[in-house]
Amino acid sequence: MLAAAPQPARRTGAAVQVRPISWSEAMPIVNRLEDALPPSLREIPRSERPARWTAWVSARRKALAARVAQGDVDSVVNLLLFGTSFTKEPRITAKLLKDLDQRWKAGDRSVQDTLTRQYQQRAGDLIAAAASPRAGERMQDVRRVLAAHGHLVTTGAGRKSAVDFLFTNLARVGEEAAKLASELEAARRAADPTAGFAERSRVFRDRGLAGDSSLLTQFAVDRGVCGLRDRGVAADGSIARVAVIGPGLDFADKQEGFDFYPPQSLQPFTLADSLIRCGLSSQSTLQITTLDISPRVNAHLRAAVTGAASRKAAYRLVLPWTSDAGWTDDAVAYWKHAGAAISEGPPAQSPAPLPGVQIRTLAVSPTVVRKLRPLEASIVSDRLDLASGERFDLVLATNVLLYYDTFEQTLALGAIAAMLRAGGVLLTNDAVLEIPEIPLRSRGYVTVPFSARPGDGERVVIYVKAER
Repeated sequence: MLAAAPQPARRTGAAVQVRPISWSEAMPIVNRLEDALPPSLREIPRSERPARWTAWVSARRKALAARVAQGDVDSVVNLLLFGTSFTKEPRITAKLLKDLDQRWKAGDRSVQDTLTRQYQQRAGDLIAAAASPRAGERMQDVRRVLAAHGHLVTTGAGRKSAVDFLFTNLARVGEEAAKLASELEAARRAADPTAGFAERSRVFRDRGLAGDSSLLTQFAVDRGVCGLRDRGVAADGSIARVAVIGPGLDFADKQEGFDFYPPQSLQPFTLADSLIRCGLSSQSTLQITTLDISPRVNAHLRAAVTGAASRKAAYRLVLPWTSDAGWTDDAVAYWKHAGAAISEGPPAQSPAPLPGVQIRTLAVSPTVVRKLRPLEASIVSDRLDLASGERFDLVLATNVLLYYDTFEQTLALGAIAAMLRAGGVLLTNDAVLEIPEIPLRSRGYVTVPFSARPGDGERVVIYVKAER
């Protein structure tokens, strides 16, 4: 079979080009992980792999784009269940479902009709909000996601088919959530905790890639960042160039589904805040590159940078806290102080339009926002061409690598190693395979509990790039 024509490099910013990973870069990893290769690559005879590599990478990137699109659908389903901005119906929370289940067991057969009516009403309200000419960014995204699957909410037929589409995916997400809970519990109960953590780090390898993030993940990152100096990994003021892989876009808060504030990208800004507050970076020298394959995420970040440059507009962040969530004192303290190093003026604290929820609102300084350089790139199938002086001091990848199998995780690790300077640091909440061909070695981890509930927390692993 003839190899596909090489893909042209995509010019994305000063001194940086994004291009597909070459066979010569991938070959050592392919040879090392022969038994862990995806079936689509393993079935290619070894002698033909160099010629067919470009076509294989192109196909995997298309499959990844499809998973991103599926993740967008999952986010819309999450919004359907929990959102409050588009409907007067109660949120379909775990507590509500538990109460209805108890009523069903007590013989109340009206429960099914009640739940069906609520689902139907919420779906109709969501679609009506997406069809509105006055729709904001979030509802415009809902409209685009539905349109991408053939459901035009501006027509009667499209609105009807969109309801059916949402219900079908609601059932799918429910089944996946149950399966995921079982897998995570099995990983948590593993006799070997390290093996359990490694399995948890691959648990999303077959699911859609959702962009939603969590404030608690940023808290775990903060503890990992601020621990670098104590471990002798980074000195004061030593981190200037950082990269965030999968920066995320909170379409609907990942844990609670909050949608009472506009979509926002937390991680680039909370990372900057942690680095500056802990003395590892200064606002004057810090530069932040984001890498994401999602058009929605990249468009949002580019708009933020444009607004900061042309209108000197601050970037608004809303940090929610549910007061009865049982967070640790350290987690609550993080919520109270996060963003102070990057905000323009004092943060405001106030009740949210939901019972038991408090919010802190930050205006991220335009000076900080302008430090972002959003790039379209897949950490698995792409590589960045960086001059030696442009390589990163720190790369952050949370809730990203768990979406891939061992082979693709290792391709990603190779790309990260190539982006880092010698002595540079990778922070991730996933366990990855260390192989001789990639000069990244673990320097331990930081365990960050979120509450007293078993398993409620993150483990942030520190990898350092060794000298060859």
